[in-house]
Amino acid sequence: MMVFTDENFEKEISEAKKPFLVDFWMKGCTPCVLIAPILEKLAEELKEEISFAKVNLNIAPLAVQKYGVNAVPTVILFKEGKPVGGFVGMMPEENIRVWLKENLQEEGEEDKSSSSPFAAARVEEGKEDKSSSSPFAAARVDEGK
Repeated sequence: MMVFTDENFEKEISEAKKPFLVDFWMKGCTPCVLIAPILEKLAEELKEEISFAKVNLNIAPLAVQKYGVNAVPTVILFKEGKPVGGFVGMMPEENIRVWLKENLQEEGEEDKSSSSPFAAARVEEGKEDKSSSSPFAAARVDEGK
């Protein structure tokens, strides 16, 4: 797993040939400690399909601010240099696997019958607030309902 700082974050993400899953974490964060071995295991298993990196909030404050990270752990998936999805907090390994599979599929390959807890979030994707660079903008747009 790579380690990103403000100095290398944008360059690595924008030049990546594969999607990048980035784990934003902080020392002293228990959920961060719990999710780390899950992400490391997935990084090894999926190394041909996806790249993985960690970002310590204290080391990369510019990246943290740019991507709207205000809680840890925050995991963001980047494709072609842009954030395309993410989640905040601890999740079981199987849920992360399902989420990754769904988010790594190309458009048109999506399984509409999915019973995943993330299926409803995909339905609202068309309402994304384009003025925000946060991958969680779509969720914020629907908060007021």
